[in-house]
Amino acid sequence: MDEKLADAAKVPEEAKAATDAGDVGDAKTAADAKADEEAKAAADAKLAADAKAAEEVKAAADAKAAADAKIAADAKAAADAKATPAGAIVEVKASAAGKVARVSVQASDRVRASSPIAWLDGGANPKKLAALHEEERDFAAAAKKGNKQAERDLEAVRAAIAVLEHAGRGRALAAGHVGTVVEVLVAAGDRVEAGQTIARVQLP
Repeated sequence: MDEKLADAAKVPEEAKAATDAGDVGDAKTAADAKADEEAKAAADAKLAADAKAAEEVKAAADAKAAADAKIAADAKAAADAKATPAGAIVEVKASAAGKVARVSVQASDRVRASSPIAWLDGGANPKKLAALHEEERDFAAAAKKGNKQAERDLEAVRAAIAVLEHAGRGRALAAGHVGTVVEVLVAAGDRVEAGQTIARVQLP
């Protein structure tokens, strides 16, 4: 009889132990899930920071390159002006090969040495850019509802968009001379080679 009572008392204890073990397991699972979420948030934040840093470095490099190109173009224009008779018509050559994205001037426009005649396509993928903008809208909508992960994703996708758009601005083909545009020989969509004549400018 005593053994039966002891066994009966043992059953609730075992059930409680099993319940406690289950609670510990659930707590560990929740802790692991939280740790995974925090690790992903940290990775997303690092990705956004890296993308922003890359954008800033590229923007600084592009700004320096543009400034150097302007100085070189102005110096060349000054040298050409001394060597070329006033009123002469000179050819503007493409400084690089590529597909023309847009033309910035037309006949009779006044230009400086650094003025862009045309812009080459920067190679940005329009489908990828459209997909990123769609993600941006989705994350923005979720972020408005208080979704913290969506806020982090929104920051990361906006950084990626900025990098892609900056890369897509392309390269300017400068006039290289001070004067008046007489003729533009390229149009958007044309393929040009380095050294190809893209316009003619009359010197003052």
